[in-house]
This record gives sequence, C-alpha cells and structure tokens, in this order.
Amino acid sequence: GPDDQFLAIEPDPNFRKFLLANWGANPNVRVISDLCSNESLEATYRLEEKNGTASLIPATDGLALRSRSLDDIVKDDDFAKDANILKVDTDGHDFKVLAGAKRFIAENRPVVLFECAPFGNARFIEEATETLERFHQAGYGCCLLYNNLGDFMGKYDLKELSAIRNLFFYQLLTDALYYDVLLINDQDIEEFFQ
Repeated sequence: GPDDQFLAIEPDPNFRKFLLANWGANPNVRVISDLCSNESLEATYRLEEKNGTASLIPATDGLALRSRSLDDIVKDDDFAKDANILKVDTDGHDFKVLAGAKRFIAENRPVVLFECAPFGNARFIEEATETLERFHQAGYGCCLLYNNLGDFMGKYDLKELSAIRNLFFYQLLTDALYYDVLLINDQDIEEFFQ
C-alpha cells in the first residue's frame, strides 16, 4: 500500500546497485549497506560471487563492512521499528541474522520467512534447530515448511522438532534441495494455514 515501508539491507555493492536502481527513488524504501548479522562490529570481507549469488568471507584484505545486528539497526532507526514482516535470504547467513533479531522478533512477533539451507555449514542441523527453538521461546507455536520449488512440505510444531530435524538431515543428503521456513504468530497462522 502507499503507506507501507520497507527496510532493505544489502552489503554487496553489486547487488545494492540494482536494489537502488529499482527502489532507491521510492520514499517508502530505505536501503542500508551494513552486513546484518548476530553482532555489531567492523571487519573486512572477500566477496565471492557465483551462480547469481554472493557470499562474504572474512578476510584480511577486501571489502571493509560494518556488521550490525537487526536489533541494533532497528533500535537506531525508527523506520522499521514497527515492522510486521521479516524476510531473510542471505545464502547461508540466515541463522546469524535471526540470532541478531531476538528482541525485534520477541517484541513485534512479525511474519518471518527465511531460507534454510546448509551452504557447507557443518553445524547446519544444530543451528537450524537452535533457531526454531528461539522462535518457540519468543511465542511462536509452529512453522510451515516449503521446498525450494515452493511446494508445501507441512506444518511442524515447534515444541517437538524431531520430524523437522529428520527433514534437515535429509536435506544434507541432496544438493538440489533446500527449505524456506515460514513463521506466523499463533493468532494468524490457523487462518493462513486454512
């Protein structure tokens, strides 16, 4: 709608150029160039672009970036303090972004959609499980799981994660599969699920 506001966070200068070209003139969109993570610090990263995506790898030389948690970004900028949707797609960095948004998630209880893929992470299952446990602690009762083709995989109770852990394990066995996880507060999820 005309009053909707969007905070877009993109640290990669190449992708940010396209984001600004598409949305930079819209007063309802604010673009921030920080790296969104679980902590706030300054560091240097090497940019690796491959197959239409990019990764930032900590390095001694390269791109100097400020890393900030979403909690710190929202605290410092009223633009997104009342946000009701959070979409995270950071190609393997999603768990860190969500860990840095604990306060925002607990206070706003937004609809959250995040990509859940291993990207070579040896602790993938543990980090995915810890992330879902944090959502449960923040008051979310269940999540909806979709595969990378957009097919609905099921509704999973966050009190009992064994079934979803099995799907995460299966995900490690294939290169062609990843999941998107959708979390909606308990008041609205039943209507959405119907």
